[in-house]
Amino acid sequence: MYLGLNGEEVSVMTNDSAFKDPLVSRAVNEGIVLGADVSAVQKQSLRLIAEADLELKTVKDTLHDFKNRSYIAEQQVRELTKELAVKKNEAEVLAKTLAEEQNNHRLTCEARKARCDDLTSKLNDLGSPEEGETREVEKQVPSTPKDSLDGPVGVVEKDNMQTD
Repeated sequence: MYLGLNGEEVSVMTNDSAFKDPLVSRAVNEGIVLGADVSAVQKQSLRLIAEADLELKTVKDTLHDFKNRSYIAEQQVRELTKELAVKKNEAEVLAKTLAEEQNNHRLTCEARKARCDDLTSKLNDLGSPEEGETREVEKQVPSTPKDSLDGPVGVVEKDNMQTD
């Protein structure tokens, strides 16, 4: 029990929420704060508690927002990791296909070169025609009806170019 300014007795509960601050509780317990001042201290303590509560709520909201953003970021990382794995697989398949195509191209080039060398050697074996000696070339059979009208390939008749 404490005496107030008018001589009235004031009782103070030290475990009240307004006195959670150890300094305020000590001041009240030691009688430093008199009756009229107790209500001022209580109001000030309530204001501090309200401010602390508001700050705590702000921190909790910020933490909740951070957790939400963190969860979303983790989901995006998982999705991007999956996409990356798919792209890596595609790249491996494309690299394998490219290697096969390059090998096939190399083999085709080697086969063509061998064929060309073979034809060149056959041509050299036949020899070149002597002067005055001509070889008969088989007449080319037209493959389409239009070819038979046009004549030999590569020969352009002057009559066809004139207009009637």
